[in-house]
Amino acid sequence: MGTKDLDFDEQEKSSVERRVMDPLNTLLAYFDGPEKLVQKRNDKLLDYDGYCARADKLKDNRQFQEELAISKSNYEALNWQLLEELPILTTLACELFVECMAAFVTSRRLLSGKITKQYLTLMEVAKKVMQKENLLEKQESEAKEVQSYKSLMAEANERINKAMKLNDRKGLQIAQTTPNAPGKKLEEQTQGFLPIFCLMPEIDTQPTETQPCISSLHETKLSIPTVLVPQHQHHSRPSSLSALELSPNSNETSPVQRVSGQLPSYEEVVLADISEDSKEDDSNHIYEEIPDNVEYFYALYNFVGNGEYMLTVKAGQVVKVLHKEDFEGNPEWWLVENHVGSKGYVPANYLSKYTS
Repeated sequence: MGTKDLDFDEQEKSSVERRVMDPLNTLLAYFDGPEKLVQKRNDKLLDYDGYCARADKLKDNRQFQEELAISKSNYEALNWQLLEELPILTTLACELFVECMAAFVTSRRLLSGKITKQYLTLMEVAKKVMQKENLLEKQESEAKEVQSYKSLMAEANERINKAMKLNDRKGLQIAQTTPNAPGKKLEEQTQGFLPIFCLMPEIDTQPTETQPCISSLHETKLSIPTVLVPQHQHHSRPSSLSALELSPNSNETSPVQRVSGQLPSYEEVVLADISEDSKEDDSNHIYEEIPDNVEYFYALYNFVGNGEYMLTVKAGQVVKVLHKEDFEGNPEWWLVENHVGSKGYVPANYLSKYTS
């Protein structure tokens, strides 16, 4: 872009001076003559009026009459000249003035057009730069939105998993061991097992000959199982330990084998069990704990769970409330569990307290 293209004001000034100012200044100079002529005519008119005012008194004065006639002829000659020439001068001046105004407007239009052209050029350049910047900003914004969406989804999944885990209770996994492990203490051999007295058959308050006492366990022929099934997680307390049965027949080929060697006394077993329980954390009990604050609600209306984390319920269906808010802390959605163990979110205003 050259310097010539940038000097718009200088070009416009030169064009206005050449096509507008110079012709108008020349026209103003031409008005000096008619102006003097008009002033002279006014003077002659005053003289003529003076002679007319004395004409009645000097009617018979021949010299006065000659002067009156000369004054009248001078005034009429100047007036006729002005009446003839002034319209022509006015018409030509108006035409020149219109042409000058047209030239001025044309010059202004040219100036505006050149400036607009430069603005459009600059806008195109700025538009290309802004497009590149907007493209980069758009890419960054989309990347941030994707990252934010992933973070929200991960946080939502984490909260849902925590909500699910709050209703699950971990059971203690019962370890396996082999009989007659040499060099191991009783606590090491029985660690992770249920207490030995729990493995005994249920006895009545009045023992009989067929129901041996615990203190004489080592003298009986009852076999203690050495391979125990781990206690899995459940949502309710196991009813009994009937699955852990004792095999009185030592000749049967089964995982249940007879404990060889010398068994400890009942007092040693109880003391070892108490010391072992005192070291364990409250969250690692053998038996699953049932929370006391479980609440049951029933559905007032039918609700179809179309969402990913929603649960479908029918009017009158009883559900267990796990959390009275969603993973974002919104109390309008509650996490519930139905009778088959399915979990999901249901609107809080669709539920009512169930009283038995």
